[in-house]
Amino acid sequence: MRRPLVSSLLLVLSMNHLWAAEVIPIVDSQRAGVEIRHLPFPDTLDGDLKSGLSSRLLVRVTLEAESRPLARQAIELTTKYDLWDETYAMTVKVGDANIARQTLSRLSDVRERLDDLRLPNLFATGGLDTGRTLVVKVELLLNPIERERMEEIRKWVAQNTTHTAPVDPDRPASTAPLADSAADRIFNRIFEQYASGAEVAAGWHLSLESKPFTLKEPLHVRP
Repeated sequence: MRRPLVSSLLLVLSMNHLWAAEVIPIVDSQRAGVEIRHLPFPDTLDGDLKSGLSSRLLVRVTLEAESRPLARQAIELTTKYDLWDETYAMTVKVGDANIARQTLSRLSDVRERLDDLRLPNLFATGGLDTGRTLVVKVELLLNPIERERMEEIRKWVAQNTTHTAPVDPDRPASTAPLADSAADRIFNRIFEQYASGAEVAAGWHLSLESKPFTLKEPLHVRP
């Protein structure tokens, strides 16, 4: 009985490793970009995308050498569901420029686009030494909140928060005070980021980096 159980556990572990999020540089002779694969978005994302409100994914990509940044780009992907036409409008913005806009008919198409991001041509590489070891670092924020909005939210939470009384063990379970909600936990994470000095904060964020590479390695070239 133990052998099948061990085999199953090993299979699960190997699949988790296989589908772990990863950053893969996209390199050609003059430009570099990045693929970000298998992003582990929260389970609430599908509901957010179908809500009719804009969902924003902010991506900051940094090209580094010897732990020193050489170049950096900010990318914003905005998705909004049209409740009338039942289509999804996705806009990709790099820096201050809108570089792409497309209309998708299915939620699965949107998720395919977001789960495996392809962001080519972010950096010029013509002046870099092709033998220099480089790393691409990526930071992602889902539905970020700017500092200006944070104070408004902080005041709203303070005015609308009901402090939970201690649970009485003799009280029926059905009338016991509710524990903190998922929304409360998200707000707490946002406030922690805000308190640490972040310019933007989000309920979901992720930091990743690529394996070291050079511009002359064909392994990192993607069509």
